[in-house]
This record gives sequence, structure tokens and C-alpha cells, in this order.
Amino acid sequence: MLESLKSTGTITIVGALSAAVSIGAATEAGWLVSIGSITSTGSVTVDETLPFDGGDDFDAWGDIYIGGGVADQGTIHIAGTLVGDITIDGDLNGHLLIDESTVASYAFIHLGGLGSSGLVSINHAQGGAWDAGGDIEIGDPKAVFPPGEPPPVTYDGCIQILDDGGNPPNGGDLDGNVDVYGCHNVGDLAMSVSGSILGTRTIYQADCTNQVDWTTCP
Repeated sequence: MLESLKSTGTITIVGALSAAVSIGAATEAGWLVSIGSITSTGSVTVDETLPFDGGDDFDAWGDIYIGGGVADQGTIHIAGTLVGDITIDGDLNGHLLIDESTVASYAFIHLGGLGSSGLVSINHAQGGAWDAGGDIEIGDPKAVFPPGEPPPVTYDGCIQILDDGGNPPNGGDLDGNVDVYGCHNVGDLAMSVSGSILGTRTIYQADCTNQVDWTTCP
């Protein structure tokens, strides 16, 4: 467990993470957690409840970079708001859980692909009327611009944006943009938005033989 990460703080794990990395008071912008990949027993957590956290600000202001993928049951858990970036160059087959919101114009999530057991969950804790303000990108934007059919993109999992579970419910809006780049040959892309869709959802597939649309998560 790590008490805090300051603006120049860096954690680098060149290979695969098979254990737990827990960060308490990650209160400053500019820090970086860089990991080769995350196995089924690996996890990265930014958590307000850790005993050494100051309690003033447990949001993730820095960046998390995964050079490979996240295996099934591997986890990245932000127990507050995501202000920085999360980049997973490979496929997310595990869970990316953000308990509160993603901040517009700051937070950004990039996934190389979303595997069949992969889950992105925003307002996961349903502890307030939090929304998805940041953008989400899946696939390689540069791959869709050359002439001809783009390469395949993996999107077999689920993105969900939850409301607060109240009566009536509040929050759970998609305020940012979701962009998917590449051809998908299995079925429609699963995304569930509990609130309103105020941003955009775009599948860049103009030259793809198989055309897909959006559906809800199972």
C-alpha cells in the first residue's frame, strides 16, 4: 500500500502485475502509474477508505497506463472521481470501476479493446447523482482513415453508467463522447446508460462489411 502520490510521483511495473497496488491520497495532478499488464489476480486501487488517506480528496487526478491488457478478474478501481486518464493499450477483460464520475474535458479512457468479460462501470457505487463527463475511446483512431476496410476491434463486453438508485433516480447521464474505431463481426455493441444520453456514441465503421449498432448490456 502506498500512502500518496504527489505531482511528480511515478510507479512503474515493467512486467505483469499479479498483486494489489493500493494508493491512498492521490490528490495531485501529474502522477503516473505505468504497468506492463494486469493478470487475473492483479489490481490497482485509488481508495478513500485506506487507513492512511487524509480524507480530503481521494479522486484520481493522475494517469494510469497499462501497456498490455487486463485479464479476466483483474481490476482497476477508482473509489472516487476520475480526473486523469486511464489508458489500456490491450484488451480489457477485467473490470474498470469508477465509483463516482468522470470529469468533462479532463478524464479520458482509452481501451485497445473490450473483451467478453470486460466491464467499464461509471457511478459504480451508486452513492450519488454522478455522471460520465469524460470521453471513452475503444480501438485505434488512426486505423479507420486509410482507404479500405479498417482492422477488427474487440467490443464484446459492457459499458454501464449507473444512476444513484433513488426513487426517482438521479445521475447516470452520458455527457461525454464514446467512440469505437474498427470493424466488429460478432454483434451489436453493449452499453447501458441509466440516465440521459447528452453526449455522442459513434461507431467508425463506414468501410466495414458488417455494420453494427448499439444495444444494452445483458
